This record gives sequence, structure tokens and C-alpha cells, in this order.
Amino acid sequence: MPPENARETTRDLGWWIGLGLLLAACLAAYFIYSPRVEPVIRPTPSVTELP
Repeated sequence: MPPENARETTRDLGWWIGLGLLLAACLAAYFIYSPRVEPVIRPTPSVTELP
């Protein structure tokens, strides 16, 4: 392979490491903040008829 077409492995590796860190941060934020947030869809209250 000619030198001008050689791949820059360190740049490619850095991109994948950055992507992995971003994915790990998103997963960590999901598991940290998900218990604190109320659900968007709430069950409707059941209607009972009074006699």
C-alpha cells in the first residue's frame, strides 16, 4: 500500500474509544437518572360506580 493511502490506526482507535466513552456515559446516565423520573404514561384511574 502506498504511504499516502496508509490508514492512521491511532486516529481510528481514538474515534472508537471516544464513541465507547460516549456510549458508557449515556448508559450510566440512564441508570442513574431513570429511577428519579416519573413515567410519562400513567394508567388511568379505575372508575367505580356508587350504588
